[in-house]
Amino acid sequence: MNNFWLFIIIILGSFRAQSQTLSGKIVDIKNGKPLPYASIACWPKTSIGTITNADGAFTIHDTCDTLVISYVGYQGKLVTATDLRNSLLLQEIALQESATSLKEVVIVPS
Repeated sequence: MNNFWLFIIIILGSFRAQSQTLSGKIVDIKNGKPLPYASIACWPKTSIGTITNADGAFTIHDTCDTLVISYVGYQGKLVTATDLRNSLLLQEIALQESATSLKEVVIVPS
Protein backbone atom coordinates (compact mmCIF):
# COMPACT_ATOMS: atom_id res chain seq x y z
CA MET A 1 0.00 0.00 0.00
CA ASN A 2 2.88 2.39 0.76
CA ASN A 3 4.28 1.77 -2.73
CA PHE A 4 0.94 2.84 -4.21
CA TRP A 5 1.07 6.24 -2.49
CA LEU A 6 4.71 6.71 -3.47
CA PHE A 7 3.76 5.99 -7.09
CA ILE A 8 0.91 8.55 -6.96
CA ILE A 9 3.22 11.21 -5.50
CA ILE A 10 5.82 10.62 -8.23
CA ILE A 11 3.18 10.81 -10.99
CA LEU A 12 1.68 14.03 -9.61
CA GLY A 13 5.14 15.56 -9.23
CA SER A 14 5.97 14.82 -12.86
CA PHE A 15 2.89 16.75 -14.00
CA ARG A 16 4.14 19.77 -12.06
CA ALA A 17 7.55 19.57 -13.74
CA GLN A 18 6.12 19.64 -17.27
CA SER A 19 6.26 22.83 -19.26
CA GLN A 20 3.58 25.45 -18.98
CA THR A 21 2.38 28.09 -21.40
CA LEU A 22 2.71 31.72 -20.39
CA SER A 23 1.36 34.44 -22.63
CA GLY A 24 0.80 38.16 -22.46
CA LYS A 25 1.20 41.49 -24.17
CA ILE A 26 3.89 44.14 -23.65
CA VAL A 27 2.63 47.74 -23.85
CA ASP A 28 3.84 51.30 -23.24
CA ILE A 29 2.74 52.49 -19.78
CA LYS A 30 1.82 55.99 -21.03
CA ASN A 31 -0.33 55.27 -24.04
CA GLY A 32 -1.03 51.53 -23.93
CA LYS A 33 0.41 50.97 -27.40
CA PRO A 34 2.01 47.56 -27.98
CA LEU A 35 5.80 47.26 -27.99
CA PRO A 36 6.74 45.02 -30.93
CA TYR A 37 9.77 42.73 -30.75
CA ALA A 38 10.44 43.15 -27.03
CA SER A 39 12.68 40.46 -25.50
CA ILE A 40 11.22 37.91 -23.08
CA ALA A 41 13.61 35.56 -21.25
CA CYS A 42 13.15 32.91 -18.58
CA TRP A 43 15.13 33.52 -15.45
CA PRO A 44 17.41 31.95 -14.32
CA LYS A 45 17.36 29.88 -17.56
CA THR A 46 18.62 32.73 -19.73
CA SER A 47 19.03 30.53 -22.81
CA ILE A 48 15.24 30.17 -23.07
CA GLY A 49 13.27 33.08 -24.43
CA THR A 50 11.19 34.65 -27.15
CA ILE A 51 10.23 38.03 -28.59
CA THR A 52 6.88 39.72 -28.92
CA ASN A 53 5.19 39.87 -32.30
CA ALA A 54 4.20 43.07 -34.14
CA ASP A 55 1.21 43.45 -31.78
CA GLY A 56 3.34 43.13 -28.63
CA ALA A 57 1.98 39.65 -27.85
CA PHE A 58 4.10 36.69 -26.76
CA THR A 59 3.79 33.05 -25.77
CA ILE A 60 6.52 31.06 -24.06
CA HIS A 61 6.46 27.34 -23.24
CA ASP A 62 8.64 26.45 -20.27
CA THR A 63 8.72 26.05 -16.52
CA CYS A 64 9.77 29.65 -15.92
CA ASP A 65 9.59 31.06 -12.43
CA THR A 66 10.29 34.61 -13.57
CA LEU A 67 10.23 36.42 -16.90
CA VAL A 68 12.76 39.14 -17.71
CA ILE A 69 11.25 41.66 -20.12
CA SER A 70 13.35 44.24 -21.95
CA TYR A 71 12.88 46.71 -24.78
CA VAL A 72 15.29 49.30 -26.18
CA GLY A 73 14.66 52.72 -24.60
CA TYR A 74 12.53 51.28 -21.77
CA GLN A 75 13.23 50.13 -18.23
CA GLY A 76 13.39 46.35 -17.92
CA LYS A 77 10.91 44.47 -15.77
CA LEU A 78 10.78 41.18 -13.86
CA VAL A 79 7.41 39.42 -13.74
CA THR A 80 6.78 36.19 -11.87
CA ALA A 81 4.90 33.45 -13.69
CA THR A 82 2.40 33.35 -10.83
CA ASP A 83 1.64 37.06 -11.18
CA LEU A 84 1.18 36.66 -14.93
CA ARG A 85 -1.22 33.74 -14.52
CA ASN A 86 -3.22 35.53 -11.80
CA SER A 87 -3.35 38.88 -13.62
CA LEU A 88 -6.76 40.48 -14.02
CA LEU A 89 -5.43 42.87 -16.67
CA LEU A 90 -5.49 40.34 -19.54
CA GLN A 91 -1.80 39.66 -19.01
CA GLU A 92 -0.74 43.14 -20.14
CA ILE A 93 2.70 44.13 -18.91
CA ALA A 94 3.45 47.85 -19.09
CA LEU A 95 7.00 49.17 -19.51
CA GLN A 96 8.11 52.69 -18.72
CA GLU A 97 10.45 54.71 -20.91
CA SER A 98 13.99 55.08 -19.65
CA ALA A 99 15.08 58.61 -18.83
CA THR A 100 18.69 58.02 -19.81
CA SER A 101 20.24 60.73 -21.95
CA LEU A 102 23.48 60.66 -23.87
CA LYS A 103 26.22 63.23 -23.73
CA GLU A 104 27.06 65.29 -26.77
CA VAL A 105 29.52 63.75 -29.22
CA VAL A 106 31.73 66.02 -31.29
CA ILE A 107 33.37 64.65 -34.42
CA VAL A 108 36.42 66.59 -35.55
CA PRO A 109 37.88 65.90 -39.01
CA SER A 110 41.55 65.01 -38.98
